[in-house]
Amino acid sequence: MSKVVSNKKTSQNKHESFVDEFLPYLLSHTHSLLTRRIRSIILDEPISMNEFKVLTTLIGNNVLSLRQLAEMMQVKQSTLSRIVDNMVGSKLLSRRDAAGDRRRIEIKLTQKGFERVTPLLKRVKDAERAAEASLGSTDSKSLKRILKKLIKEELLWQPPTIPQNKKVRTV
Repeated sequence: MSKVVSNKKTSQNKHESFVDEFLPYLLSHTHSLLTRRIRSIILDEPISMNEFKVLTTLIGNNVLSLRQLAEMMQVKQSTLSRIVDNMVGSKLLSRRDAAGDRRRIEIKLTQKGFERVTPLLKRVKDAERAAEASLGSTDSKSLKRILKKLIKEELLWQPPTIPQNKKVRTV
């Protein structure tokens, strides 16, 4: 005799946790889990996670300004500036003032930087494929398309101006 499985949620699961449906949490949690995979790959390499992020962000982007790179990496420009200084010293990156605007700093991947990150890219892509396997090809492509759309829309959003006399509370 076969069992009939009910699709109804048990009374215990009647009310899902808020974060189970809260998109920013789901994105953040997923990011954290996938980043943990990448950290495990570069753990024994002579490169920090931030340096890895700089190198991989510059692949396919011939030259980026420090500001563009900071935005893409979601880090403060002052923090990135220190990272870039160290990487320029290690000859993984080159830095120059932009033509016509000395305030703008342009960052470029050097051959040494490319050679440092290239072997890691295959291992990272293998980890990405393993993560995507649980989704399947169609869902994986859809997810990437949707995430790119969210990024584009959020980049267009302008936060409201906060009056100077109003303080924003932080924890």
